[in-house]
Amino acid sequence: MTYLTSADLANKLGTTLTASQTAYLNSVLSSAIDAYIDSMTGTTFGSTTPTTVYADGDNTSILSIPTMHTITSVSDDASNVIDSTRYKLYPRASSDKLAIRSLDTWDEGNENYAIVGVLGHKNVPADIRIVALELASNALIENISGLKSESVGDWSVSYDNAVKEISSQSLGILESYTRLSRRI
Repeated sequence: MTYLTSADLANKLGTTLTASQTAYLNSVLSSAIDAYIDSMTGTTFGSTTPTTVYADGDNTSILSIPTMHTITSVSDDASNVIDSTRYKLYPRASSDKLAIRSLDTWDEGNENYAIVGVLGHKNVPADIRIVALELASNALIENISGLKSESVGDWSVSYDNAVKEISSQSLGILESYTRLSRRI
């Protein structure tokens, strides 16, 4: 799932995107921005693809897992499916789960539990969409204006095509999801 649309980007920039800019956004930029956000936060948003992740048991009642919004099964390294009445998903009030608490203990071992489910957060939050829009607009701003240099009388300035830095507010947003995805 992409974290931004061409319509949102055009609205933010106050201009209509050209066909080549839209193609660039859809074929390269959007997936690169999604990957950057996922990398910075250690999670993903709006995923619907089931996957299997493996977690280490440590003889405690808590099994830490990556953020998952749907968990369909938990099994041990002998492929025995664990009865879902034997554990609770945490945090309990959240749709996005970070741990599984057993009524017993999770046997110690390396990747000895397989969890099948959908990684990440169920939805793409508005603040993540804002970060994606900032990154996309920074990447396209000079391209859209088409302005490489300008001069008036003795004064002149040249613009480079470097991507502007991400704002401290956007870094703070990404950091808040990083802490959320790694706490327990």
